[in-house]
Amino acid sequence: MADSVREQIVSNIATALGNVTIGNGYNNTLVSVQRFQQSGLSVSSVPTAVVNFEGETKSIGPDHRATCDLEVTVDIWAVHDTDVVSGDTATLVDSLAGDCEKAIMADPTRGGKARECTVRNVTPFRLAEGQPFVGISLACTITYAHEAGDPFTVR
Repeated sequence: MADSVREQIVSNIATALGNVTIGNGYNNTLVSVQRFQQSGLSVSSVPTAVVNFEGETKSIGPDHRATCDLEVTVDIWAVHDTDVVSGDTATLVDSLAGDCEKAIMADPTRGGKARECTVRNVTPFRLAEGQPFVGISLACTITYAHEAGDPFTVR
């Protein structure tokens, strides 16, 4: 079964995040990159990134083309183990967000499928003292086009 252009773009983001390792020049290593599973997700091993398709708006333009703005969020889950990572929790969370943004923006064309990709919002999870996890969400907008009657053919 062929994947829609939308699915190829979301999958490309997950693949890019899979490259976030210290060995690849990042400050952190993501232990896991996941996408929605009806059976549930596991964030027991951290840091973990969860890539979420949020929605898409379309406009039909000239030449039978659908121009799309695809909304994707990346939730990055972490635990600040002060025995392993010194400093502030906020600094750890920001470092993870920076690495993920760098990985996403390494190819704003999403493998040639998109016109542009922008990280438009970075929002920390609501943090409270003593909570067992911390994290941050990156909201991305990806603009791409496909045949108006065929979401499997990029334009």
